[in-house]
Amino acid sequence: MSPKEAIANSNLVIFFGCVTRFIRNYNNKHPLKDATAIDYSVVTCQMPLLMSGTYIGVFLNEFLPEFLVFVLLFVTLVYLSYKGIQHSIEAWKKDNEAIRKKKEQALANSINKKKDEESEKNLAKKKEDDLFKPLLKTSNRSLGGAGLIASNRKSRVDSRQSMAKGPEIDNFTQGIDDDDKKALIGERRSTYMPGEVNHVLDNLLKMEKQHFRLRTIIVVTIPFFAILLISLFRGNKNLESIVGIKRCDPLDFILLAFQFLLLIVLTVINIVMLKREYQVKLDNDYQFVKGDIVWDQRSIIKFTIFAVIGGFISGAVGLSGGILFTPLFLDFGIAPSVASGTSMYMAMFATLSSSILFMFSGYIIYDYSFWLSFWAIVGTALGITIIGNAVKKSGRVSILVVLLGFVITASMIAEGIVGTIDTIDQVNNNENLFEFNAYC
Repeated sequence: MSPKEAIANSNLVIFFGCVTRFIRNYNNKHPLKDATAIDYSVVTCQMPLLMSGTYIGVFLNEFLPEFLVFVLLFVTLVYLSYKGIQHSIEAWKKDNEAIRKKKEQALANSINKKKDEESEKNLAKKKEDDLFKPLLKTSNRSLGGAGLIASNRKSRVDSRQSMAKGPEIDNFTQGIDDDDKKALIGERRSTYMPGEVNHVLDNLLKMEKQHFRLRTIIVVTIPFFAILLISLFRGNKNLESIVGIKRCDPLDFILLAFQFLLLIVLTVINIVMLKREYQVKLDNDYQFVKGDIVWDQRSIIKFTIFAVIGGFISGAVGLSGGILFTPLFLDFGIAPSVASGTSMYMAMFATLSSSILFMFSGYIIYDYSFWLSFWAIVGTALGITIIGNAVKKSGRVSILVVLLGFVITASMIAEGIVGTIDTIDQVNNNENLFEFNAYC
């Protein structure tokens, strides 16, 4: 199997793995508010450009020399291996520190159980006070709507800043993942008093609980079907155009330009709508939690750039763009489970679109891909359960990080060996390593 075929088939396998994980985690909730564990505001911002990047990656993969494809894939794996090992060491050290503190706390509790019970009672009372006391203060309505709104607009300038008024996350908080708990200690949940939620805010809160939102569906389906239909209209070397357009005809390039223009326009519209929605939340006293994105110029530029890069990596070298997205989301303070769920959701559509494009190009080996996809589904379902139980029993969230780093490093070594052997064979056969395939 050539590197291009390996990349094409790996995209299909990754897609089925993402679908399995989406179904398995469908009912998961955001740890800091009553919402899904997928941040669909991020999805709507990035999805059109993500698919644009995917198309560019598949497009370049089609006529790049196999040697350059191998180099691009290997360099990407080297970088990801380095980051994976680095994150594994950091996560392991954090787990060691957390386990040490937990043992010290258990020892202290066993020495004075009565004192610990008193502390828990006081803590419960403090939580109750923290829950209701801030909410009983004068609201923005009693101030004519100006005081709190102006404060919100002025004070929340960073996505890590929380404006939630509910109870704090601590070591005794139930119902959230251990990795979320460690990352969110001291953060407050969003909690609303009866009568505090107006009609506009109520609709926003209801929307956040839904996976299938009209705008998200439109944002996902329009780019997907645009790429699908335009690819059928344009055709390629292995698939004739359904409307008779020849490769490199003026109409062929017009359709290609129209596709990218459509995706860019859709991205701009989404960003404008996101900024308006954010302002509506400010105006209606929405309780932002840590990780809710402030849609300013810096955030928009960063998210759009990473969307194109993530899509390109998926299409060009067959790796899930989620590998790039998760660290980006964590940098903005998004909870680990939400960062992982959101990146998985976007990788699902990126790999689907690239797989369809590779099907049109004739690179998919169907019996091989579907056989691997079956085991990917089984492995994903079992992996979520087995690793989840291992994390709970050991108290080490780093197990997943270490395992991921190991898999990426093993892939890098295997790809390096196989790619080097193929390159040596090409040299021995006097093949030109840098000969590009003709586009037309």
